[in-house]
Amino acid sequence: MAFEVVASSFQQKTRDKSVFRRIAEVGVIGGGVLLYFNLVGLMNQFMERWIIENTLTLAHSVFIGVALGTGLLMAHRSVSFGKTAKVVNGVLAGLIAGAFLAALVLILDNFDVRFMFVALSPKLKVFLALGQDAEVAALIYLAAGAIASGLGALLYVLPKIARQPILIGLASAFFAGLFAELIQLAMQFETVE
Repeated sequence: MAFEVVASSFQQKTRDKSVFRRIAEVGVIGGGVLLYFNLVGLMNQFMERWIIENTLTLAHSVFIGVALGTGLLMAHRSVSFGKTAKVVNGVLAGLIAGAFLAALVLILDNFDVRFMFVALSPKLKVFLALGQDAEVAALIYLAAGAIASGLGALLYVLPKIARQPILIGLASAFFAGLFAELIQLAMQFETVE
């Protein structure tokens, strides 16, 4: 009986976070994922796997996917906002996520951190620089993070009838490119009777 009285009087209070704190949290999540993939060496493996031959690697698509996901997550967490505010919040979160890669490019250009992070190879440094100076590459990552995350947030606010075919098309193109070699092998040994 005493437990029921205590349990019935319990009220869980959630502290409302400011919109800027939510944006920062989502941006740090996206940037942290991108940074993690680079620091542990996944991008070294991904940059050698072509999705679209000589145009788009798996590493590029992971960058784009994480940025899109950052925008989707920010729009999802912006429950009480309108569509325009959700997209703007997504852009800002993507800018923060892009800042992580921009910082990584600038750090790799100015310091030798390979003694601590073995996966940060010279080949990765060249790949992350995008064939540009480090400062230009950093600006590209800031802009690309903001744009891709804004597109992710825009995708979230689209009606389901428009969003679903876009997501299915993107996923289909991604997986067809990812497994292109296996699909070619399967088609090569297919017997026709």
